[in-house]
Amino acid sequence: MLVYVLAKRSDDLGGCLAVARAHAQRQGWSVLDSYVDDLWRSEPHRRPILARALAAVRRGDASGLVCVSRTDISASDALYEQTLHLLHGAQGFLSLQHPETDL
Repeated sequence: MLVYVLAKRSDDLGGCLAVARAHAQRQGWSVLDSYVDDLWRSEPHRRPILARALAAVRRGDASGLVCVSRTDISASDALYEQTLHLLHGAQGFLSLQHPETDL
């Protein structure tokens, strides 16, 4: 599993990573690496760090991504769904600490 965090500010980073890693640990997953983007207002396809994480899933290096919430991917329903389709097409998945319905 890979942890992916979209940090609004550098002071968010440590807490967000800890929450995502703890979620992975509770699920029994080993975290292979952590990826952090700070391009908060950009669309998912414009974030180079997210692109690297998705490429690792496509290559089979990891089975999926762990995020704190869906807003780490996108607040836009269409862009979020597009990313889910990319992960599914790579036989990967996304696991969220905060379920989509909690937002």
